[in-house]
Amino acid sequence: MFFDTKSSPFEIESLTVGFGARIHGLDLSQALSSGVIANIQQAIDHFAVLVFPQQPIQFSAKSA
Repeated sequence: MFFDTKSSPFEIESLTVGFGARIHGLDLSQALSSGVIANIQQAIDHFAVLVFPQQPIQFSAKSA
C-alpha cells in the first residue's frame, strides 16, 4: 500500500481500482491518534471515497 498500515489499527480494502475503499477494524466512536487520522487522510486522498461499515450512529436528542 502507499502508506504504512502496519502500525494502524485498521485495514483498507479497495473497492475498485483507485476509487473507493472500505475501512475495517476502526471504531469511529473512540478517539483517534494523529497517526491514524493521517492515514485516513492519505486514504481519502488516494481513494476519494471511504466506507466505514458497522459504525454505530447515535443521534442527538436535539435536532438542528
